[in-house]
Amino acid sequence: AVSDGTFGPRGTVFYSSWSIINGGRPLAYLPDGTQWPYSGFTRGGEGPGPVWESLGYGCAVAVGQGRMVCSASTEGLSSHSKALPGDAPVTWAQTKAGHDAYIQRGLQLTHGPGGWGYYGLPMPWGVTPEIDTYLTIRGHRRP
Repeated sequence: AVSDGTFGPRGTVFYSSWSIINGGRPLAYLPDGTQWPYSGFTRGGEGPGPVWESLGYGCAVAVGQGRMVCSASTEGLSSHSKALPGDAPVTWAQTKAGHDAYIQRGLQLTHGPGGWGYYGLPMPWGVTPEIDTYLTIRGHRRP
């Protein structure tokens, strides 16, 4: 995928390969050929927008209109938007607390690892604040 300039500089090339390199995240190369560490490795993986977790084996990426959407061997899509002024960063502690609460309740068995669901069940909003945060980080929006 080639950036239109709304997520990364115009002409930045994103690509996925069926590998676990880069934690399953798409690799990005700026127009001059240098690698772009958009995922915040220099900040410990934290920054505006979702904290990066391993996605498994990367397999698809699209970029444009201020977003990068990617998928991997885990279920669902991971959507990452350009941070807007005033957006609060999401921390690894928030991500881990939500993930742990989600797993402890066994929700991965009924709603999949990212909350996308197997059985048409309603999303588990309101179970705990940590789970609500985790679902939001994973790209879901509360109705």
